[in-house]
Amino acid sequence: MGKVYSKIRRRELVNCSSNEIDDVSLSTSTRYFGDLKHKNKDGLGSISELDRVNLQHFLLKELNGFNFKSPVDLNNPQVSVLDVGCGAGTWILDLASENPANFYGIDILPLFPTEIKPSNVSFSIANLIDGLPFKDNSFDFVHMRFFVFCLSESDWEIAIQEIVRVCKPNGWIEIFEVDITFANALKDKTGLNNKAKEILSEKYNINLCPSPLIRSLLETNNSLNKIYFEPNKCKLGSWGGKLGKLSLENYKWGMKNFAMSLNYMGLTEQEFFQLVEEITQEIEETKGVYD
Repeated sequence: MGKVYSKIRRRELVNCSSNEIDDVSLSTSTRYFGDLKHKNKDGLGSISELDRVNLQHFLLKELNGFNFKSPVDLNNPQVSVLDVGCGAGTWILDLASENPANFYGIDILPLFPTEIKPSNVSFSIANLIDGLPFKDNSFDFVHMRFFVFCLSESDWEIAIQEIVRVCKPNGWIEIFEVDITFANALKDKTGLNNKAKEILSEKYNINLCPSPLIRSLLETNNSLNKIYFEPNKCKLGSWGGKLGKLSLENYKWGMKNFAMSLNYMGLTEQEFFQLVEEITQEIEETKGVYD
């Protein structure tokens, strides 16, 4: 499923406190295909993609049995939590309905609810790469996930610096991220995965296996210590039971939405969707595992 889950605790001396990173994925899990978070905003508000991401949230929660792993007491009303790239706010709303901590979500698009929401929830528009609109040492817990399609390699350095900056001493940072790779030998007979990787790498400098880069950035950040990485895997297809089937459907759904942002990679819509069906079938037959 995902490649790395890491937890990081920060040094008490410095501005950062702790982080936790998860490199986990259960599908080609971009939040907004086509915008690459801050470059090309075509198709960002797709209802289909928002529905898929909401499904992905609850699927991931069911697969892992948790919404986060950092030792943060959300029952404490004095605790402040920031979700970077909150999208429609699903992660925050799921937690805020049961915990009195204060939750803040930011995203580049106003996809989150503005009126009907718990009183301990606030949302605002902001771009992580332009700098978070918060003072240093503002949050006890900073959370972000599924930025693999959203950040270039150089953007990741800025992103890590920003989330570290706004985290309080002795606080926690949790990054739940994905490597787009399969643990088993997927032949990719259609060439679809390799072609998508090529386009994203050449056009946007997107690294689809970012966990080594993230790990390096965290380990070389002097504000952090006690960094933990925990690998996770996700079975795709019927051999993984109900969750495996849903995970594969999520993958297929995501690939189709992804295609829209890249003009179907030079193919017609019908041709592309046929390739998606073929690679999905290959994943099913080879008992695919996201690493």
